[in-house]
Amino acid sequence: MIDINKAKQKILDLAIRGKLTKQLKSDGNVADLLVEIQKEKEKLIKQGKIRKDKKETYIYKNKKDNLYYEKFITTETDILNKNVVAKQSEPDEKCINDELPFEIPKNWVWCKIGNIGRWGSGATPLTSNPDYYNNGTIPWILTGDLNDDYISNASHYITEKALCDCSLELREKGSVLIAMYGATIGRLAILKIEAAMNQACCACTVYSGINNKYLFLYLLFNKKKFISEGSGGAQPNISKEKIIKTIIPLPTLAEQNRIVEKVDHLFDILDKIDEAQKKYQRDKEILKSKIIESGIRGKLTKQLKSDGNASDLLDEIRKEKEKLIKEGKIKRDKKETYIYKNPKDNLYYEKYQDGTEKCIQDELPFEIPKNWVWCRASQLLYLIAGTSYNKADIKSDGIRILRGGNIVANQLVLFEDDVFVSDSYQDEVKNVYKGDIILVASTGSKITIGKPARILVDYRKTQIGAFLRIARMYKNSISNYIWYIFNSSYYKNYILENVKGTNISNIKNEYIEDMLIPFPPFVEQEKIVKQIEELLDSLDS
Repeated sequence: MIDINKAKQKILDLAIRGKLTKQLKSDGNVADLLVEIQKEKEKLIKQGKIRKDKKETYIYKNKKDNLYYEKFITTETDILNKNVVAKQSEPDEKCINDELPFEIPKNWVWCKIGNIGRWGSGATPLTSNPDYYNNGTIPWILTGDLNDDYISNASHYITEKALCDCSLELREKGSVLIAMYGATIGRLAILKIEAAMNQACCACTVYSGINNKYLFLYLLFNKKKFISEGSGGAQPNISKEKIIKTIIPLPTLAEQNRIVEKVDHLFDILDKIDEAQKKYQRDKEILKSKIIESGIRGKLTKQLKSDGNASDLLDEIRKEKEKLIKEGKIKRDKKETYIYKNPKDNLYYEKYQDGTEKCIQDELPFEIPKNWVWCRASQLLYLIAGTSYNKADIKSDGIRILRGGNIVANQLVLFEDDVFVSDSYQDEVKNVYKGDIILVASTGSKITIGKPARILVDYRKTQIGAFLRIARMYKNSISNYIWYIFNSSYYKNYILENVKGTNISNIKNEYIEDMLIPFPPFVEQEKIVKQIEELLDSLDS
């Protein structure tokens, strides 16, 4: 499988180094482009559309020492001198060779991002003033609208009054936006519409001779860098000043256009590969689900008389259960029932402890082989509640408390920032042992409710939190088969049907305990598990 994000980052890396396209003499020289940009800026300054930047600099390569220098622009004609060569390092310039991240082609230049476009941020009109929002027709972009792609529609609109009163600027089509802080920091977009924006968005309208998509791609390449630079405070934040001081490798416009075209072409190919991989993954997951489903229905293996009968295994499990009751480790289940098939009418019945019984044929989800039995989950396992603790008892070490986030891809994963509580919470019964299956019993997501994790080793001083449950088998040897029950679409559908709660999804113990389990003899369980694992391994490999 191709890592699409890594592949795209590699393409961007090659593109901005000039290694993705050919440099042609016919493209001319970037110095000419810089001259035109400077003229355009001077014109805008005279028109009062932008202010003169007293700290503006330009970068040049000194022919004598072959090093790059940054020089302050002291006159309007400084940058117009294409052949400027410093005789020595002057007070108004410094060598920045060590600051440059990589080599660029000979006919490229380094410059500050702030020099290639008109940058600015937006504002938020007073939300309590309806005149700023009611019947607004001007698109107003929030950072949540930024999608690392083109923006054709806005989620919010403001009025002409808001635009005038709040010093908001209507940005042209083609402007490049970047989110400066919050959860969306570093996110990008290119406007396909005229729009204003809030103060968390920084916008650049590029000067003539700059391909806006080239700037977009360079910002995209530096996204992780911006996020990293913005971290450390209460809220991630990159200022406009940081952005415009970023150095960018600049080729001629013709070369920019070729780079954009090449990157778009390669990204399009990668997007198609990504979709194909996702479809393959979806198909693979469907096939895995069908394999497990076939296994728990007895369709992957042959049923042999020599395998014995599941009812005998169920009797053994009852004995193990009675032993635990006598030892005081569990309480007797007053609601325990017994399911059998009546040979007279060939239907399944459930018999209760008071002697009453009822036909449950309509409750059974599918047919099972003759030497299998149906039983309730409570006949095979018992549930252990998680540990509730006081925040004051949280320590740097002690008893590890597992949470829903510790279940990753159906496996238990330990993290450095797991919660630990004092040793006073130690409870041997609540520790996590090999053969246990941990279930998410309460969560804000219906996708993760009931999510299982298979425990393959004993964990010392490790318990589960209050939102989880441990399903522990009365007979540990059946755990491998029961694991695939908890991974079947039958189980997942059963859980979703029984989820209770509004904001938080909860699955009560009784719903898990009452689940009907198709139960084969132990020998066949081993064969089923082996067959499922071999088939799943072959799919993954």
